[in-house]
Amino acid sequence: MTTTFEHKVKSIFGEVCINKGLFLDSGLMSRSIPTFVAEWILDRFSPDGILTDEIQERLINSLVVIFPEKIRRRL
Repeated sequence: MTTTFEHKVKSIFGEVCINKGLFLDSGLMSRSIPTFVAEWILDRFSPDGILTDEIQERLINSLVVIFPEKIRRRL
């Protein structure tokens, strides 16, 4: 859940603001995806900053389509 500060930053900076904490919780570090790309994708899949199991499953399924060789080797 986002705090008042996070909400204020997001409302002022919009899409420029990325929650870097999601990347550490996502398990994407081991998938050979550049960090800035993974953070941007995570922000699109979880705009409220909460990474649920359902969101992670949708994310992995989408990444398999985008990066088939890199993702499938590590699943």
